[in-house]
Amino acid sequence: MLTDITDKRRTEQQLEEHRQHLEREVQARTLALEAANKELGVRILVSEDTWHDAREGFEFRELDRLALRGRSREERVFELLGVRGDVPEARTRLRDLFDAGLAAHRSGDRTAAVASFERCVEMAPDDRPSRLMLDRAGKAAAG
Repeated sequence: MLTDITDKRRTEQQLEEHRQHLEREVQARTLALEAANKELGVRILVSEDTWHDAREGFEFRELDRLALRGRSREERVFELLGVRGDVPEARTRLRDLFDAGLAAHRSGDRTAAVASFERCVEMAPDDRPSRLMLDRAGKAAAG
């Protein structure tokens, strides 16, 4: 008895092509996150998908919306702060103030955004995301 395996081979080839495509997408997204991580100057940067899956056990700070390669829309990115309940109070206060600045910036309240990010920089002078957002909010307020 002979069996035609053409369909099986075609299906296997399609699956392999799909696997390779997904691998390229993951690699491109990883590179985009690594580049953003370097620009933002944080230790661990995660995508919105990762944040969504891990947010109950960990503390995060939303940093920005970025157009990540391979995505058709901007995606929120987050800094991992640590295990929920183990993050120092100063870091969570900075996060909350940063969140307020980000919300003000996104709503168009540039004055409130600048004030929040200035306070963030006062609290943590070496916090690069705060400095970047202060610069961005300040330019928006001036322009």
